[in-house]
Amino acid sequence: MAIRRWTGVVSEDLNVAGNYDDGNGGAGAVPVNGDDLLFTIGIVPVTLNPAALAAVTLDSLVISSGYTGSLSVDGAPVELQATTVNIDGGPSTLHFLELSSTSTYVLDTGTSLELGGTIVNLYLHVGTINFDTLTIGTLLYIGQRPKVVIDAASTLNAAISQDGGTVTCSTTHGILTLTNGTWAQEDGNGTTVNLNGGTYQFSANTNVLTNAYVNAGYLDCSLDPHPKTITNATLTDRGRINLNNGAANITITNGILCSGSGAVNFSPGVTVDVS
Repeated sequence: MAIRRWTGVVSEDLNVAGNYDDGNGGAGAVPVNGDDLLFTIGIVPVTLNPAALAAVTLDSLVISSGYTGSLSVDGAPVELQATTVNIDGGPSTLHFLELSSTSTYVLDTGTSLELGGTIVNLYLHVGTINFDTLTIGTLLYIGQRPKVVIDAASTLNAAISQDGGTVTCSTTHGILTLTNGTWAQEDGNGTTVNLNGGTYQFSANTNVLTNAYVNAGYLDCSLDPHPKTITNATLTDRGRINLNNGAANITITNGILCSGSGAVNFSPGVTVDVS
């Protein structure tokens, strides 16, 4: 309906009309349903009324590197909902957002980005992203260079595709296809890992990875001595599985189906049946 660009010329309050223009320097207003909200200029942070727009459904939200303020109020998130969200932060920005969106694209976070709320499709490319009770509904894409930390209170109902970067996960994940980068599962269960490259570190204490398809790359269970279970494992030519955690307490419920010349490392003293 209208462009509303944050300027903060009056105050640091989201709910003040004078803090917005029309995108071209003209008079603005507090955003309403269907508006496009821009944080693209200036240095003024949002420090007052972080939930003022929580009930407003924006058409789009854009945060660019031209805006060098911060969106976070004394450790509390700024609450926004928009059909599409684009974030390309500057080098010194710090944002804590509780979002409700269909598609959110994070091209760069600046210093860091903390995300909560509910996002249907989330695309992460560069920067440091911390999940804080965030629910992902359909797709989580992890590009070449993000550093992602997923807390135990987050929910990953989504299909996950990782092409790079590092992920530290403390909650249960669904189907993960890993092509490059590192995924460290430190708590919670894993449903399915399609490992086509990169490294999947399974360090979760007494937890379960249901399906591990190691087509290439490295499934590493060696980093801690806690017991854990892999229900089904398949290993092909270019894959490697390391089960040597020094404690000989990793259970492979249905064995490892091997096809080709992949490698498996076991803990010393483990008895292996080959059929």
